[in-house]
Amino acid sequence: MNTLRTSAARTLAAAAAAMALALAALFAAAALPASAQAATSAWPSVQANGEFQTKVGSYFFLTTWSDSGETLMWTTKDDTYGADYVETSMPNGKTFLKGSTAYYVHGGALYSYSFKTSKATKLKKLGADAAAVGAVWGSNVYVSYASAAKKKNWTRVYNTKTKKLGASIGSFRFAESYGSYAVGDATFSNSALAARSLTLYKLTGSGAKKLKTLSKYGQAASWAGGKLYYTGATNAKLNYVCLYRANVDGSKATQIGSWRGEPGDIILVHDITSTSCTVEYPNSYDCFKYVYKTNELIPYW
Repeated sequence: MNTLRTSAARTLAAAAAAMALALAALFAAAALPASAQAATSAWPSVQANGEFQTKVGSYFFLTTWSDSGETLMWTTKDDTYGADYVETSMPNGKTFLKGSTAYYVHGGALYSYSFKTSKATKLKKLGADAAAVGAVWGSNVYVSYASAAKKKNWTRVYNTKTKKLGASIGSFRFAESYGSYAVGDATFSNSALAARSLTLYKLTGSGAKKLKTLSKYGQAASWAGGKLYYTGATNAKLNYVCLYRANVDGSKATQIGSWRGEPGDIILVHDITSTSCTVEYPNSYDCFKYVYKTNELIPYW
C-alpha cells in the first residue's frame, strides 16, 4: 500500500508474497525516492529493502524482525555484509529521519532517536490506538491513530518545542508526505486491498489545511520526481483503476494510465517512480511494470 523505492529483486519478492503483504499492517508507509528527498526539505520516511542496504541521509539501513514487526538497524559504513549495524526499535517505513534525528511510534509512545548517541528517548505516551508517525514538518510531528472499536482514523500533532500533544485535527491519517504537503486517508480498514478516500493537505504551524479531494475510491499516493501521483477507481471494488500525475500541490492533474479487470478483480498500484509503477492483480498473482512514456505493461515473469 504504503511505499515506493523499488528494485527488481524487491518487486519480484513483493509480487510473490502479494497476499501476505496485503494483509500486513494498516500503516505500512512508503518511502520517497532519492530524487524526491533531494528536492524537498521534508523529513523522509525510511524504507529499507530487506537484505538490500538502503542509504538515507548519512546512514545505511537494513531491516530485521522483532516482536513488534520489521524494524531498522543502521550503520555509517557502506558495507552490507561487513558493517557493524546498530539494532533499534524504529519501525521500517514509519520512521522519519532528518540530519541525525528520527521520530517514530513504538509501544504506544512517541520516540525520538539520536544517531549521534545511538539512543532513543520517549517523548510522549500516546495510548494504545497510536499507529505511526505520518509526517514531520517544522516542529510538528503528526501522529496517526487507528481504532478498530471506533472504526476510524484520526491525527494529532506533537510539538517538539512545547512538548505538548494537541487534540485531533481530523478523521484521517497521513499516508504520504512531501515538503509541506501530505495525503490524508480517511478510510479505516485493516486490509491493504480496501479502497480509500484520499485528500491533499497543506501542513501548517497549527496543523493542516485541506486543499482538495484527490479520489473517493483511491488506493495509492506518492510524490516522485517533483510530481504527485495517485490512483482513483470508479467504485470501491478497485476493478477499474486510473493513475494520475499532478503538480506537487495537486494542480493540473492528468490521467497517465488506466486498467480494467474482471468483476472480481482487485487492482493495486505501488512502487511508483517518475517513469514507471507496478500494477498488481493480487487475486491472480499477476504483476506488471507499467511504463508511462510508452504505455507498456511488462510482466515481471
